[in-house]
Amino acid sequence: MNRKYIFSTLALAACLSAGMTSCISDDSTEGTRQLAQISLKDGDATTMPEYNVYLGNDCVIDPQVSYSGNASDLKYDWQVGTYSNGSKGALKEVSTDPTFNYKFQSGGTYFVHLTVTDGTVGKVMEYKVNVNRTFEQGYLLTSTDADGKGNLSFVKILTPEEIAEGKKEVVMEHCLNKVNEDVSEDGLVKAVVATQSIWDGHSSTPLTRVFVSTQTRCYFLDPNNFNVISNIDYTEAVPGFKASNFVPDTYAPYAYDKTTGNYVHLNTQYMYSYVKSSYKGVKADDFVVSKYNSWGSVYSSTYFMDYANNVGKAPNMNTGLFESPGDLPANQKLITIFSYYGYTSNYQMPIFTLAKEDGTGDIYIWEYAVGSPYMGTETYFRSQKIDTDANTAVPERGTQFVVSFTQKRYYYALGNSVYVFLPDVENKSLPKKNQAALNFGDNEEVTFLDVNASKDQLFVATYDKTTKRGNFYIYNCKDVRTDNSASVKPVEEHKSCAGRISYIIYKPSIQQ
Repeated sequence: MNRKYIFSTLALAACLSAGMTSCISDDSTEGTRQLAQISLKDGDATTMPEYNVYLGNDCVIDPQVSYSGNASDLKYDWQVGTYSNGSKGALKEVSTDPTFNYKFQSGGTYFVHLTVTDGTVGKVMEYKVNVNRTFEQGYLLTSTDADGKGNLSFVKILTPEEIAEGKKEVVMEHCLNKVNEDVSEDGLVKAVVATQSIWDGHSSTPLTRVFVSTQTRCYFLDPNNFNVISNIDYTEAVPGFKASNFVPDTYAPYAYDKTTGNYVHLNTQYMYSYVKSSYKGVKADDFVVSKYNSWGSVYSSTYFMDYANNVGKAPNMNTGLFESPGDLPANQKLITIFSYYGYTSNYQMPIFTLAKEDGTGDIYIWEYAVGSPYMGTETYFRSQKIDTDANTAVPERGTQFVVSFTQKRYYYALGNSVYVFLPDVENKSLPKKNQAALNFGDNEEVTFLDVNASKDQLFVATYDKTTKRGNFYIYNCKDVRTDNSASVKPVEEHKSCAGRISYIIYKPSIQQ
């Protein structure tokens, strides 16, 4: 081998490793022509240019190379390594494209090493990349785009530092697919959070997972980065199963196939599916989830609404049986069910059932409570007629009544409006259509309501009929009342952040 060639190769390598220095060959054939020149944006910087990207989004770096020769002669080599406390980790080649376009799989700080060369002249550049944890804390929205495809969106709650930097909003649509490129959001049903306490013999540790159900599978996600940990094919538990609903549960969420009437439960800790015999044959046209406060802790009851048989039932965790809060008269049709917000002075937890009488259209509210001989109370199931007319905001079948424990009031949606129901009024009534606590105009339809009990905030999702996009609003519950409708303002609003929104959950910061 020519000694001059060997020297030239070693010199090029030495120059490239030193960074920002052009190198030329000492081969006699190269000394007779002018060498091409390479320069990069920020090539004379004394510190690494810094990029910030949210986990799940692509990191894009354009080195903006200027080259006096034929650009097709340039070769690019992008490598990535960890960067912690000024210490650089081992490098891994990830791309040979002119522009760096890469998706980091976890949060943290990295350095990106670029080599650009035509084989004779070369440049080296390094960049610092901070990958922020997009999914640290925020809201997870289940929605459907205008083309009918699923869209799982995440709205991040900004940190004080992000607010100080002037960031206004961080929204990632289709986040399940963006983080896990081989996972489709087609047939998206619902995303929920479940927590189970794990006992190791000495202490109990909470284990929290994010569950995302499509019609055919359930995906278990790491709550901090939304990477898929595992997934379940429903048909392995029940052949031909196709989920039409996914029901949140404190310990074991479950999917329901309305066509076949089958259920598939999911184990939070070990991530497997199973079938509960007690659920077999329990028909549900809809599911209504109602929250209540039990000695400072928030719980929920899920009512399985069977409209054909005019009954709603909830599973009793103690007996394993399904129980109904009283049988309606044959001439009254079930509208919805919801629990009282907490125990009464007699330590009873009433359950309300709204029903509509055939023929007359009269509305009745039934109250059911289980008595205790120790408290001198009796079990009762009593009704009260609610006076209505054509202007009364009568809720539709399956309407969810969501409760503010602090304000002791319920909210329900009808069309483009949100109304208030007060349970402690002796002669109970429903508001008139012109007595909405919130009204979003003719172009928006309310598609979801819930209350974040820890912050006493009302979540409202609407669908814009023109843009065919979903909006997400957050209000302080104390402001949402009938006598304040003209001046109530949201504390947050996220316009056009998803498709048609059917479900919203708050995802807290989870350290595990």
